[in-house]
Amino acid sequence: MPDKIYKRKHVRIPVTILVDLYTPYSAVSKGRACIVNISLGGMAIETEVEIPLDTELHLKINLPEVVIPFD
Repeated sequence: MPDKIYKRKHVRIPVTILVDLYTPYSAVSKGRACIVNISLGGMAIETEVEIPLDTELHLKINLPEVVIPFD
């Protein structure tokens, strides 16, 4: 059987963006994570925090203080 060729619908862009993880209605962070890639269809995050599958999360994104000029 030939190898299956898998094409993503959207290009993934590698990034390194730190985030704090929260569950809805909680003011206490569940831990930290890192967004490792992002696309029009979503993003991938890595964390050492154990979070049950299908848990709704709110992310506090910690962007660096970088000025990006718009042309």
